[in-house]
Amino acid sequence: MGLVKSLIRGIPDDTKVLVVSLYDHGMSHGKQKFIYDGTAIIKKGALDKIEGPCPAVDAGRYKFKIAAVNQDGVIIGIGSRESYFPEEK
Repeated sequence: MGLVKSLIRGIPDDTKVLVVSLYDHGMSHGKQKFIYDGTAIIKKGALDKIEGPCPAVDAGRYKFKIAAVNQDGVIIGIGSRESYFPEEK
């Protein structure tokens, strides 16, 4: 995805890995895992395996889902954000 960076917050203290998924009306655009470094920024290139939004004509509704995973591989938190792309004015 071409994002420079994205901010995240509310990540549990014991998080070691984040798993990010992107959905569009039930269709998956992919999922990507990366090591959580304790910052609130998803760095450029960290989500390069996720196919970005590509609405055909009108704005489409997209949902990012982030799962926080601890050192034992257990999901200890889940969050999501839904918005339109391109954003409505």
